[in-house]
Amino acid sequence: GYAALDAATTIGSATVIGRSAASAITSADVGIVVLGYQAASNATALGTSSIAIGYQAAKTGSGNYTIAIGHRAGENSGTGSESSVLIGRDAGEYAEGDYNVYIGDSAGPGAVAATGSNNTGVGRGVLFDITDGANSVAVGYSAGANITTGDNNVALGYLTASTLTTGDNCVVIGN
Repeated sequence: GYAALDAATTIGSATVIGRSAASAITSADVGIVVLGYQAASNATALGTSSIAIGYQAAKTGSGNYTIAIGHRAGENSGTGSESSVLIGRDAGEYAEGDYNVYIGDSAGPGAVAATGSNNTGVGRGVLFDITDGANSVAVGYSAGANITTGDNNVALGYLTASTLTTGDNCVVIGN
């Protein structure tokens, strides 16, 4: 598309399709896939085998082996989200931590520079406010939505642990 890979100087094997897709990238490792209007458009680099699909997906870049699929999925995750899977509108929008899995509309969007790692969130709005909390699992509509820095938590079900913000080692099943 127009302005795709516009600034590229050193690119390994890459598939880039879409207006302004990967337009600021100067170098990229092997095996990147970028599809969509402004996907990875502000990124200066993408990690090995990274995938960005959707409007502004991984807009600021991604770490190695990261997958961002959906409208603004991983939009501001930068190059810090190593080996993460971000699927859904705004999923992992600010997720800079490693080894996170966020699947669902607004799953784990976090706040600016959300460095929490090893989190898994499945469902709309799960782990919505996560910043540097780690090793947590949330499944269900808005499960663990207000956890910011809590570690090692499990929230299963509709609105479970929705008032928990910083607690550690909590298991909540049902609301």
